[in-house]
Amino acid sequence: MPYYPMALNIQEWPCLVVGGGRIALSRTLRLADAGASVTVVSPSFVRGFSARPKIDRIPRTFEERDLEGMFVVIAATNDPETNRTIAERCKESRILCNVIDDPEASTFLVPAAVQRGPLSIAISTDGASPALSARLRKHFDEWLPDDMEDYVAFLGEARQKAKDAIADPDTRKEIANYFASVAGYARFKKLNEKDRAKWIKKVLSDPKSNA
Repeated sequence: MPYYPMALNIQEWPCLVVGGGRIALSRTLRLADAGASVTVVSPSFVRGFSARPKIDRIPRTFEERDLEGMFVVIAATNDPETNRTIAERCKESRILCNVIDDPEASTFLVPAAVQRGPLSIAISTDGASPALSARLRKHFDEWLPDDMEDYVAFLGEARQKAKDAIADPDTRKEIANYFASVAGYARFKKLNEKDRAKWIKKVLSDPKSNA
């Protein structure tokens, strides 16, 4: 079954993770790092949960009332029947739900991801082969240069300054494409922070030069 890929803004949205094991911890941390308000329900928790005091932990088994008001739910218990029940209740209530190791029961999948600051590379096989997704994630993680986070921040700065200084959208697009090109990255690597700012200013003053 094909899935529709998208990136969700879950800042401050209520999200529920059911389960307290290693996979549940991984999903919880990804939700929390995205700014969600996360509640975790489980009779027990692996050690890593204690390092995040802002995550609301409820030490008991899942109850249907736990779903009330939730935007996203992760069913990550070690009981497939419980996970399926959670998915069914979420479907009835129109709540987005991911069930670990059960894409057919899920309304969304959690892709393997590589993160470099604001840059995200998400990899999914629509549930067909999580092992391949993991291998490709490792490949991209090793391939991305160490300065990619700084480069993306630079591109964001250049884009904002272009929006402030240039009205024509086609010209702004040309500038953005130039800075994001192979040649643009090569020049970025050669310059220090001060010279990068001068470079942006020069290109914006004469977009056709690209110099």
